[in-house]
Amino acid sequence: MRDIAIQERENDLVLGTFGRGFYVLDNYSPLRELEYVLDQEAAFFTTKPGLLFRRANIGGTDYKGAQLYKAKNPEVGTTFEWYLAENAKRVKENRPEANNELPHYPSLDQLQAEDWEEKPYLLFEISDSLGNPVARFTKSDSKGISRHTWDGRMSSKASIRTNGEPVTEAYGTTFVLPGTYFLSLSRATNGALETLVERHEFKVNHLYNYEGIDMEFNQSVDALMAVSNQINA
Repeated sequence: MRDIAIQERENDLVLGTFGRGFYVLDNYSPLRELEYVLDQEAAFFTTKPGLLFRRANIGGTDYKGAQLYKAKNPEVGTTFEWYLAENAKRVKENRPEANNELPHYPSLDQLQAEDWEEKPYLLFEISDSLGNPVARFTKSDSKGISRHTWDGRMSSKASIRTNGEPVTEAYGTTFVLPGTYFLSLSRATNGALETLVERHEFKVNHLYNYEGIDMEFNQSVDALMAVSNQINA
């Protein structure tokens, strides 16, 4: 490496080589909080304000072949990093320890409970400053440090419902307005929800002026579609 510099506004670490190449480690700020976060059972790293915009689809470069190099751009939205000390315990882990002299065979009830067990997962729910639900998504239950980027769009209420309950993974509709939002983290274990992080604050900004967006109209259309889906279900 020839040079190293810190882009203070974005908290990016930039490395330059002796040739013409350079590398960017985006948002290294979680490293500053690593010692504190690793002492928690479950915690979020400080979230960098999300930036929302519509990305242009530029085509017409296929004919250049290998002459054109394009690196993958960061995802649009807000990126969350979190830490979990442990995974949820599975039913199979509750089997009695095998006797040193005689082998242990699980009972029929034990095998049935293991077969019917719902795979644990993490549920993330986003709300605005007034406590209104905005979006939710799920991730697999995995210990250690994980990352996910939310696209900044409100979850649709028009998704087909299952057994009277809204689906967990609903498609996004329109961008949320700029402002302060809150994220909660829960773990679903065999049908039971356990809150791991109750309230994590973050901010959302827009690259362009979207003040002309009629949020009430968009939500009314989404609610109308939800009623239509219930009638047709």
